[in-house]
Amino acid sequence: MYWRRLGCLGGVGGLVRAYGSAAGEALDLATTEPWVARMLAHIVHEHRDTDAVVRAMATVHATDIEVTYEAVVTRKIEVAVDLTEVLLIAIGDATSGRASVTFE
Repeated sequence: MYWRRLGCLGGVGGLVRAYGSAAGEALDLATTEPWVARMLAHIVHEHRDTDAVVRAMATVHATDIEVTYEAVVTRKIEVAVDLTEVLLIAIGDATSGRASVTFE
Protein backbone atom coordinates (compact mmCIF):
# COMPACT_ATOMS: atom_id res chain seq x y z
CA MET A 1 0.00 0.00 0.00
CA TYR A 2 2.84 2.41 0.88
CA TRP A 3 4.59 2.18 -2.52
CA ARG A 4 1.24 2.43 -4.21
CA ARG A 5 0.68 5.80 -2.62
CA LEU A 6 4.12 6.97 -3.71
CA GLY A 7 3.34 5.96 -7.29
CA CYS A 8 0.07 7.83 -7.13
CA LEU A 9 1.69 10.91 -5.62
CA GLY A 10 4.25 11.09 -8.40
CA GLY A 11 1.65 10.35 -11.01
CA VAL A 12 2.27 8.69 -14.30
CA GLY A 13 4.34 11.64 -15.53
CA GLY A 14 6.61 11.43 -12.48
CA LEU A 15 7.22 7.74 -13.02
CA VAL A 16 7.96 8.27 -16.70
CA ARG A 17 10.47 11.01 -15.90
CA ALA A 18 12.13 8.96 -13.14
CA TYR A 19 12.50 5.79 -15.17
CA GLY A 20 13.22 7.64 -18.40
CA SER A 21 16.19 9.50 -16.92
CA ALA A 22 17.51 6.31 -15.30
CA ALA A 23 17.31 4.48 -18.62
CA GLY A 24 19.00 7.40 -20.38
CA GLU A 25 21.87 7.39 -17.89
CA ALA A 26 22.31 3.64 -18.31
CA LEU A 27 22.47 3.99 -22.10
CA ASP A 28 24.96 6.85 -21.82
CA LEU A 29 27.27 4.63 -19.74
CA ALA A 30 26.89 1.55 -21.96
CA THR A 31 29.72 0.54 -24.24
CA THR A 32 29.30 -1.01 -27.66
CA GLU A 33 31.35 -3.52 -29.57
CA PRO A 34 31.28 -4.04 -33.31
CA TRP A 35 29.40 -7.09 -34.54
CA VAL A 36 31.70 -9.82 -35.84
CA ALA A 37 30.46 -12.65 -38.05
CA ARG A 38 31.43 -15.94 -36.41
CA MET A 39 31.21 -19.58 -37.38
CA LEU A 40 31.50 -22.95 -35.71
CA ALA A 41 34.50 -25.23 -36.15
CA HIS A 42 35.51 -28.63 -34.83
CA ILE A 43 39.07 -29.41 -33.79
CA VAL A 44 40.19 -32.97 -33.08
CA HIS A 45 43.61 -33.32 -31.48
CA GLU A 46 45.72 -35.54 -29.26
CA HIS A 47 45.86 -34.90 -25.52
CA ARG A 48 49.52 -33.91 -25.74
CA ASP A 49 48.57 -31.06 -28.08
CA THR A 50 45.99 -29.48 -25.75
CA ASP A 51 48.15 -26.55 -24.59
CA ALA A 52 49.34 -25.83 -28.12
CA VAL A 53 45.77 -25.86 -29.48
CA VAL A 54 44.52 -23.55 -26.71
CA ARG A 55 47.36 -21.10 -27.43
CA ALA A 56 46.61 -21.21 -31.16
CA MET A 57 42.93 -20.57 -30.49
CA ALA A 58 43.85 -17.59 -28.32
CA THR A 59 45.68 -15.94 -31.22
CA VAL A 60 42.36 -15.61 -33.08
CA HIS A 61 40.17 -15.13 -29.99
CA ALA A 62 38.33 -18.40 -30.64
CA THR A 63 36.11 -19.64 -27.82
CA ASP A 64 35.28 -23.18 -26.73
CA ILE A 65 31.62 -24.13 -26.98
CA GLU A 66 32.07 -27.77 -26.00
CA VAL A 67 35.11 -29.93 -25.23
CA THR A 68 35.11 -33.74 -25.00
CA TYR A 69 38.08 -35.64 -23.58
CA GLU A 70 38.08 -39.26 -24.74
CA ALA A 71 40.73 -41.17 -26.72
CA VAL A 72 41.28 -37.83 -28.48
CA VAL A 73 40.16 -34.32 -27.58
CA THR A 74 37.26 -32.94 -29.61
CA ARG A 75 36.50 -29.23 -29.46
CA LYS A 76 33.54 -27.36 -30.84
CA ILE A 77 34.62 -23.73 -31.09
CA GLU A 78 33.43 -20.39 -32.37
CA VAL A 79 35.77 -18.22 -34.44
CA ALA A 80 35.47 -15.03 -36.47
CA VAL A 81 34.82 -15.82 -40.13
CA ASP A 82 37.65 -13.60 -41.34
CA LEU A 83 40.15 -15.45 -39.08
CA THR A 84 39.43 -19.02 -40.19
CA GLU A 85 42.52 -19.25 -42.42
CA VAL A 86 44.70 -17.88 -39.62
CA LEU A 87 43.23 -20.49 -37.26
CA LEU A 88 43.99 -23.31 -39.73
CA ILE A 89 47.61 -22.19 -40.03
CA ALA A 90 48.02 -21.66 -36.27
CA ILE A 91 46.57 -25.09 -35.39
CA GLY A 92 48.64 -26.79 -38.09
CA ASP A 93 51.84 -25.12 -36.94
CA ALA A 94 51.13 -25.71 -33.25
CA THR A 95 50.46 -29.43 -33.67
CA SER A 96 52.79 -30.18 -36.60
CA GLY A 97 49.72 -31.12 -38.63
CA ARG A 98 48.42 -33.71 -36.14
CA ALA A 99 45.14 -31.89 -35.44
CA SER A 100 42.22 -31.67 -37.84
CA VAL A 101 39.96 -28.65 -38.23
CA THR A 102 36.57 -28.70 -39.96
CA PHE A 103 34.07 -25.88 -40.33
CA GLU A 104 30.27 -25.98 -40.19
